Amino acid sequence: MGAATFRLYESQLRCFFQPVTKSSISGVLIKNSLGLIMAACTYPHYGIADAFVAKAQACEQAINFAVELGFKLFAGRRANAAAHALAAEGRQLHTPRY
Repeated sequence: MGAATFRLYESQLRCFFQPVTKSSISGVLIKNSLGLIMAACTYPHYGIADAFVAKAQACEQAINFAVELGFKLFAGRRANAAAHALAAEGRQLHTPRY
């Protein structure tokens, strides 16, 4: 399968930060112009200094995820209930899940 050729509608991102363990988890959803979920992932981050760094790492992961999948367009982020649920589920994991 080649690079994705449909128009990307939006990327949704949610991040949870745990100051005690200095870790965070991010959840990313990528939807097409019809609002259908085309890709989703959770990703753990370790050794995170604070919530600002956690959010920056989550944004970086969202961009890398879209690029690795071959998306041509990448829109800004807007967290919603689905991305929140994905990140919440990812908090139980210790490895990335795609």
